[in-house]
Amino acid sequence: MQADVALMRRVWTGEYKVSGTDRPAEPAPVQSGGPPVLVGALAASSIRRAASWADGLCGFSFGPSADEVQFAWETAHSAWRAAGRERPPRLTTSFWYALGPRARKQLDDYLTRYLDFMGTGTAAAMAPLVRTTSPAALRETLKMLADLGTDEVDLVPTTSDPDEVQRVADIVG
Repeated sequence: MQADVALMRRVWTGEYKVSGTDRPAEPAPVQSGGPPVLVGALAASSIRRAASWADGLCGFSFGPSADEVQFAWETAHSAWRAAGRERPPRLTTSFWYALGPRARKQLDDYLTRYLDFMGTGTAAAMAPLVRTTSPAALRETLKMLADLGTDEVDLVPTTSDPDEVQRVADIVG
């Protein structure tokens, strides 16, 4: 993975031409050197390995759980320092949520469909971990993540209803 990212960075800077062409990769990246590379690592060993080549983490937490996120962020900060990185890691995470009058049922139905590949009972076991089912819970969760030093949060809706976007906008402004 480290070698692949190094090659991608060379392509983005124009230093390396893609095989079969004498032109640089297009379109050119918006920022010099290419986009930030975020790794989807949750385990401490994976986070430590990524510290030498990634720009940050792109996590996911069911709850989200403050303890789980804090562990990942502290591990990342420590690993980036140990790797001699000048910039701290970019820390992003995501989580499932449901809003509206039937939020809990919406979320549980979604988890049942989404986690079905893991076998009967998995969704029922995991559902209690996913708690963001009200405006208050969403505000509280976003504040918790900000307090932990999260740079960016990607909200993962559990419906295709476009009204869910408006519900979020009403809550977060």
